[in-house]
Amino acid sequence: MYYLGAGRDRNRERAVALYSKAAERGDAYALHSLGMAQIKGEGTEQNEKAGLEKLLQSVEAGHTFSFNAIGGFYLNGNHVEENVDRAVYYYNRSASREDIYGYLNMGTLYRDGLGTPQDFDAALGWFKKAHEGGHPAAGTAIGLLYFNGQGVEKSAEEATRWFRESAERGDAWGAYNTAWMLGQQSGEAAGRDRIRMLAMAAVVDPSSSAAGKGREDLKGANKRLKAMVLQQALTDLGFEPGPVDGQPGRKTRDALNKFFSSSDLSPVQGDEALIALVKYQWEQSRPRYDLF
Repeated sequence: MYYLGAGRDRNRERAVALYSKAAERGDAYALHSLGMAQIKGEGTEQNEKAGLEKLLQSVEAGHTFSFNAIGGFYLNGNHVEENVDRAVYYYNRSASREDIYGYLNMGTLYRDGLGTPQDFDAALGWFKKAHEGGHPAAGTAIGLLYFNGQGVEKSAEEATRWFRESAERGDAWGAYNTAWMLGQQSGEAAGRDRIRMLAMAAVVDPSSSAAGKGREDLKGANKRLKAMVLQQALTDLGFEPGPVDGQPGRKTRDALNKFFSSSDLSPVQGDEALIALVKYQWEQSRPRYDLF
């Protein structure tokens, strides 16, 4: 919860301290999380060697998240020498345990023809299995097939529908892609929806590239529409900011202060306040944080 900022301020140093306590007791989940934090240097000093050692311990314990992480390293040549066959091996091990991340990664291999013959039908099948299991990003992968017309009839409407499903599960690229599709439309409703989706892109992992693009686009978005989205969120949460007119005044400021006072979040302003509100609203839907 501290690592992801789930219902509270993000504090990766505190998260790493908790991971370390559990890893000392041999917990496979903690070994994976601590190893990834050390490899990335998030919440602790970067130590690639120590991080990889912990991931391999987690693999030996059978943790599927680590199968997929190691597979990704081999596929992209990150932290280890590139070896597509090893990537296929680890993704297969994950998928054979009915893990949704293994399903998604196998779909990616078939879509791109990496270590397997390119097969869009097989890719779609793997992606749908991952989506049915709750994978946050599987809808984005399916949406891209529809957007590009790969193995399915090209359809902007279907692509947007799948992107949005992933966005509502917290996937940053699903949110950003939905916002991009909405940007091709006209009208206030589409504009407000686009702004909400740009904020959603930064909800789970603000350090991701999708979150960075979402924040950058949000910075240049229409100020009046951003104010309306913020006012609507405050209204929906019961904080009474006054009319949703895109002209924030004292009532809106007071409502925003009440929101931060009543939550476990530190007060912020501007686009960060909008992101905090959108995130808080999303969390009321009881998202599957355990899948990130």
